[in-house]
Amino acid sequence: MSHLLKAMGLWMWGLIAIGISVSLVSVSYRVLSVYRSHDLPARVASSDAASPAAAAPPPLLFSPDGKPTPPSVKLIISRLIANEMTAAQKAMDEQQWSGALQNLEAAEAKSPLTPYDKAKIGESEAFAYIRLNNLKAAQAANEAVLATGALGDEELAKLFRTLFQLAAVNQQRTKAIEYGGQAYDAAALNSNDLLIMAQLYYDEHKERTTRLLNAMKSRADADKQGLPALEAEANSNPAGQFDVKLGEVYFGAGDYQGALTAISRGLGKTQINRLDEAYVYLGRGWVAQNRPTEAKKTLAQLRTLPNISPRVLRLWNLYADTLPEASSASL
Repeated sequence: MSHLLKAMGLWMWGLIAIGISVSLVSVSYRVLSVYRSHDLPARVASSDAASPAAAAPPPLLFSPDGKPTPPSVKLIISRLIANEMTAAQKAMDEQQWSGALQNLEAAEAKSPLTPYDKAKIGESEAFAYIRLNNLKAAQAANEAVLATGALGDEELAKLFRTLFQLAAVNQQRTKAIEYGGQAYDAAALNSNDLLIMAQLYYDEHKERTTRLLNAMKSRADADKQGLPALEAEANSNPAGQFDVKLGEVYFGAGDYQGALTAISRGLGKTQINRLDEAYVYLGRGWVAQNRPTEAKKTLAQLRTLPNISPRVLRLWNLYADTLPEASSASL
C-alpha cells in the first residue's frame, strides 16, 4: 500500500492537472454560453427589468444527441458591466489574459453588482488566471464565486471539485480535504480524485507522526533502550492514553506490529483522550501488515464515536474506500 501511495505522490499532480484542464473547458464553455449566444446589448438588461428575449436561455452549442448542453440558467448579467464584459471576452478570444483581467477588474469595480454578476466575473477571472498559470489567484477567484451563493447545485458540485484540485496543487491540504469532502458529498469526485484524497490523508498524518516523534525524541534519546523503556512504562500505566501515543511512535518508526500491540492494549484500558486517533492508527497499522479487511473493520469503529468530527469521519470513510482487497506493502 505504501508503494501505491508514494507513487501517487509523484503522479497525483498529473491527475489534478488533467482535472483542471477539464475544468478549464467547463468554464470556457460557460463563458461561451453566456457571451456568444447572441449580441450582448440584446442580452443584458438592468437588474430590475429584463425583456423576454434577454431572459431567454442561450441557444444550444451542441445538438441534443446526448452531448453536453448549457445549463438552463435564465439569469443575466447587468447592463452596468456590459462594456467591460464584452471587452474581457474579446481579450480572452485573443488569448490576451492580462488584458481580460484588467477589464474584469473594471467590471468588478462597478456598483451595484448582483450576485450573478459577481459569479460570472469570478468565473472569467479564474479562467484567465489558470491560463496564466497563477493557480493561487485562480483558487481565490473561484472562492469568490463560491461566496456569491449564485450557483445552482450542479455548478456548485463542479466548483467544489475544481477548488479541491486547485487547493491540492497549491499545497493547501486542509482546504483541499475540505473541498474534496464537499465534492464527495455532491457526488462530483471520480476514482482518481479519491486516490488524490488518500494521498492527502497519508501526507497529513505522516507529518503528524513526524512531529510526535520529534516531541518524544529527547525522552527516547535519554536511554539507549529508548522505546523499550517507554514500552515498560506504558505496560505498567493503568491509563490507555500512553499506550496509544506509544503505538503512534512505533508506527512512525516503522514497527507496525509494535504499533498494533500497543494501541490494542491501550484500547483495552480506559482514559484515552482521542479514540478517533487510536482507531485511525490501529487501522493504518493493519494496512501496513497487509490486513486491509481488519483495517476497514477498525476504521468503521469511528462511526460509533458520539463526538467525532463529521469531517474526520467523512475523510476516513473515503480513505477506507480506497483500500484494496489485498495489500502487499506497508502504508
